[in-house]
Amino acid sequence: MMHGPCGSLSCAGCPSPCMDEDGKCKIHYPRDWCEETRQHPNGYPLHRRRDDGRSIDKSGRELDNRWVVPHNRYLLLKFDAHINVEICTTVKSVKYIYKYIYKGYEACTLAFEEGSLHYDEIRSFINARYVGSVEAAWRIFEFQSAVVFRLNCHLENMQPRVFRAGAEALANPQQSKVTAWFALNRDDEQARQLLYTEIPQHYTWNRSEKKWTRRKQCR
Repeated sequence: MMHGPCGSLSCAGCPSPCMDEDGKCKIHYPRDWCEETRQHPNGYPLHRRRDDGRSIDKSGRELDNRWVVPHNRYLLLKFDAHINVEICTTVKSVKYIYKYIYKGYEACTLAFEEGSLHYDEIRSFINARYVGSVEAAWRIFEFQSAVVFRLNCHLENMQPRVFRAGAEALANPQQSKVTAWFALNRDDEQARQLLYTEIPQHYTWNRSEKKWTRRKQCR
C-alpha cells in the first residue's frame, strides 16, 4: 500500500497517472510528516506519519512513511486487493458516498471512415451500453424504474406557437403543461389540493388532447 513513486521520483519518460501537467501529484503525495493523527478543516484526517527512518524499495526508489496509503489490514487480506480506507466525519461524507455509489459510467464510441460519416445510433448504444451496479440491483430486485417527467414553465402567453408553411400562426396557442394545469384546477376540485410538481403522480399528460387526465391507479 505504497503510492507512486510519482513526482520527482517517477521514472524518466514514464510519468505516473496521478501527475498533473506541472509534474506534481494530484492527490498530494508525498504527504507531510505528522506526529499524531488529527482532523483537517476539510473533514479528512491527517494520518500519523512519523519520521522513524524506515523506508522500502519500490521500483528502484526509496519510499518512507509519507508515501503510505491509508488502509485496513483486515480488508487487504480478505479481498487481496488495493483498498484505500479513509474516514470522513463531516457533512461532505454524504456527498462523497453518494458520488461513488451512484456515479455513472464512462463510454465513448469513435468511428473513422473515409467520406461521409454514417452514425448508427442503435449500434452505438449496444456497443457502448453498460449496466452499473445500481441499475443491476434495481433489475435483480425488480424495483420500479425511476421516471423523470419534465414540467415546463413559462410566462403568461409565452408558450410555443405553431407555424405551418403557407398558413398564418394559430390564433390560439397550444396548451402547455402549465396552462393545462391551470385549466385542470379550474374544473377539477381534487387537483386544487396538489402542487404543480405533484400532478404527474395523480394525472397523466395526454399529448394528443393537450390536457391532464386522472390516473386510474396513482403512484
